[in-house]
Amino acid sequence: NRAVLAHPTAAYDVLEVNGQNIVIGKELSDAFCAMLSVEKKVVAELSASDLAGSQIQHPFIDEITVPLILDQSVMLGEGTAFVHCAPGA
Repeated sequence: NRAVLAHPTAAYDVLEVNGQNIVIGKELSDAFCAMLSVEKKVVAELSASDLAGSQIQHPFIDEITVPLILDQSVMLGEGTAFVHCAPGA
């Protein structure tokens, strides 16, 4: 994992789930909350351009952050509307 991709025209919800903030594609947040059997609590709404250029904590290595890159290849119909990727070095 060396980058995270987001769709350039997507909207994203920041949800509070069990005391943590989770960012997920707005179109997917209802299904995500239903799958976890949690109340949907939106604490912020963001556009992909709000996220562009952000640095994301690597999921397994505390010392590494990775860039968030906007890319048309990200699908919005399932998952989180984010894709982990490993671009060439």
